[in-house]
Amino acid sequence: MAAPEDARMVPLVGLPLVVTTLTFLFMALGVVAVGIRTWIRLRLKSFGLDDAMVVFTLMTFIVTAAFTLHGAHAGVGTRNAGLNARLTVEASKWYLFWILVYLSDMVVLKTSVCTTLLRILPPSMALFRGCVYGLIFVSWAAWCVSFLGVLLLCRPVEASWRPSLVAEGKATCGGQDVMVAISQTVTVASVLTDMGCALLPGIMLWQTQMAKTSKLEVFALVSIASIASGATIARAPFLSHYADPTNNLMYYEGFMMLFSNVETGIGLFASSLPSIRRAYLIFFQGQHDGGDGSGGHGHSGGPSDDDHHLGNTGIVTIGGTGGKAGSRTKSSRSRNRFVNPTDLGQSEAHVDGGGAWERLGDDGSDKRMLMPNDKNIHVNQSYAVEMHPVPPHDSNHYDHK
Repeated sequence: MAAPEDARMVPLVGLPLVVTTLTFLFMALGVVAVGIRTWIRLRLKSFGLDDAMVVFTLMTFIVTAAFTLHGAHAGVGTRNAGLNARLTVEASKWYLFWILVYLSDMVVLKTSVCTTLLRILPPSMALFRGCVYGLIFVSWAAWCVSFLGVLLLCRPVEASWRPSLVAEGKATCGGQDVMVAISQTVTVASVLTDMGCALLPGIMLWQTQMAKTSKLEVFALVSIASIASGATIARAPFLSHYADPTNNLMYYEGFMMLFSNVETGIGLFASSLPSIRRAYLIFFQGQHDGGDGSGGHGHSGGPSDDDHHLGNTGIVTIGGTGGKAGSRTKSSRSRNRFVNPTDLGQSEAHVDGGGAWERLGDDGSDKRMLMPNDKNIHVNQSYAVEMHPVPPHDSNHYDHK
């Protein structure tokens, strides 16, 4: 159905409705995920540069969601038959604004993920660190090509959404094949960086000294990031329509906008998964979150979000309950009575065998990941301490085994 000549917006039905609905759904998912991540990192006093970049990405994603809504009302996702001359200009303008902000938030998000990898990688893993730096370089190189290419495609920029300026000789624009090349560059770079950010953590975890079940669990978490590359691949077939802007280009740009926004939302959620897991264990399994500043990761030298399973440890201490859910109040009171390491469930072992040995304490395994060719000793040992109730009249006597 053709739009009236005086129409200023199109109704949100069909593809425009799908685009706006899914965009705001993934935006809400990103707000929740990044909100939980920020709360956990601030509570653990470990908020770092990677977290700040994720917050920035969320802010720009909200802007892209607003541009998506305006673009859908203006005609992005609508075929030529449903547009008039004014709507065509407005749709092109809002799409240009959207794509510039989208390119910026994605490069910052991927840099954040790479920064997190660099933070947890020890200097001894030079090959992995080099790969991460390579991903950062590819991301920013692709951003420079795409952002500047889109911005400078037409001079002045207004000609990008007002092609009549070119016909009047008031502006010049590059060929549509330039736009196709820019889009393909962004797609290839996005797939490479998405897969790299998903595969590198899996390879690193597989080579660390960790139980197979734990490896599979953490690997499953980080692998969700690869779904973002699926959205990028799904967008790729529509890029060829830039070559023929008269053949319902606004309609196909709706699909590009949709898959790009889904990619951003999935990236925000996947990058926040470790903190979401920590929050789940705190609220649903009653685990101590280290909110007093004693626990943290990376920046504070303590264990990271994925260093431990914070579920029931199976360790029973005097006056404790083994970390079961629902017992935090009693356990917290009991911990205040005992201050020596044994009563707190802490222990330290020393091995003296001559040669260049590295002394590992309770937190030694958190300082860096042990690789198969390391010459250190890492032993996992479980201890159980039985507790007998203390008679009310004799609070200074403890009979334990």
